Amino acid sequence: MAKVLLVDKNKNFRDKLAEELSKLGHQAVVASSIALARRIMDEQFFNLFLLEYDPIQNNASEILELIQTSPNSQ
Repeated sequence: MAKVLLVDKNKNFRDKLAEELSKLGHQAVVASSIALARRIMDEQFFNLFLLEYDPIQNNASEILELIQTSPNSQ
């Protein structure tokens, strides 16, 4: 199945979603921040990204940059 990078600052949500994805046969890798996700993406390839969007911080450009600049994204 898919290898999924899950980025969310809420640990409980992150862990529960990773658990549910695993039950469905996916491999979930979690990160608590964009910075951590960037380091993980430098080393691993992912089929799917589930990223928290925070409208207060307006982090959409960070998220797009993260995906576009990763050497492991296509």
